Formats: sequence, structure tokens, C-alpha cells
Amino acid sequence: MVFTWPILFNIYGRCFATPEEVVIGSWHFLISWIFPAVAPIVFWVNDAATPGKMAMNARILDAKTGTMASTGQLIGRYLAYFLSTLPFCLGFFWIAFDKRKLS
Repeated sequence: MVFTWPILFNIYGRCFATPEEVVIGSWHFLISWIFPAVAPIVFWVNDAATPGKMAMNARILDAKTGTMASTGQLIGRYLAYFLSTLPFCLGFFWIAFDKRKLS
């Protein structure tokens, strides 16, 4: 939101400050929905990490082979984030108790 809101405010002006609809135009859909979905996947495919993971020297790897994950796996990972948030973000809390994670 820190990046997208100023851009959208410059495009749509004051009408964007109090939108009555979820999507008010094609630029809004592109900048608020498509770009945030594509950006992490592009980072994952190119560098096996987003900037935050890079800062921690963490990488996303295939759990079975230890090699870089495929593009399909990375897209599935992104979609699984939404499922992880459904029951009170339980999917993210589960990481702390998962025996397969690396410490």
C-alpha cells in the first residue's frame, strides 16, 4: 500500500481517497492486484527469494530435491498464502511447529 496508494492517487485523484467500489478502474486493478501477485513470483523465479529473504540469506527450495523450486511450485506457493490466512492465519503459525522447517 505504501507504494501503490500514491501512484493510484496520482492517477485517480481525490476519488481514489474514498472509493465506493473494490476496483475503480483498469489501472487500479493492475497496480493493486496484478503487480503485487506477479512481483514476488518474479523474485522467487529469478533469485529464489524476495528482498526480505535475501537480507536474511534465506532461499526458497524444493523440499524433496533441495534445488530451486519450479515456476509451477512457486505459483502454487503464492496461492497457498491465501489458504494459510483463512483460519486465523493458522497456516503461518504452523511454521513454528513444523518438523520439516530448517532452523
